[in-house]
Amino acid sequence: MISASGLGGALLLLVAQPIPSLAPGDVPAAATTHFQFAPPVGQPMTYRVTTRRIGREGALINFSLVYALQWQRVGRGYRLEAVLQRIDSDARPEVTRALSLMLEPLVGEPTAYLVAPDGSRVDLVDPEGLWARVTARIEAVGREGGTARSPAVGAAGCRAAGRRA
Repeated sequence: MISASGLGGALLLLVAQPIPSLAPGDVPAAATTHFQFAPPVGQPMTYRVTTRRIGREGALINFSLVYALQWQRVGRGYRLEAVLQRIDSDARPEVTRALSLMLEPLVGEPTAYLVAPDGSRVDLVDPEGLWARVTARIEAVGREGGTARSPAVGAAGCRAAGRRA
């Protein structure tokens, strides 16, 4: 799922804080620096994942997924709730529309992750429930659009056997 891969990078970039492991006056060595996972609990965040591609005309085009993030302390670890808020692009309208149609079922859908206390592991909470909600949204759009094929195509793309982790 796109949001899982993009948010994995957020974990690495946003929350590592160095912890000094030396006594005062010692010279730090690269091998002795340790990092502590410390997400900003209780602080709403905005996270933007931007991809840049060369378009057909040779110009650089940008696609950005904008997420709202919220960290909570849960037991010894953390819970991260991510909501894809919007998709921004400077590409031609037909290209932006095609990308938006693919990701639209995820816009506004809360996605929760459990994160290990040290940030070493990230697990999607209730992946089957998430896919059921996304599939229902795809089927509803297909019914509203009057396309008999859309619900079947959407449901086939969201089957557990056809998804990548």
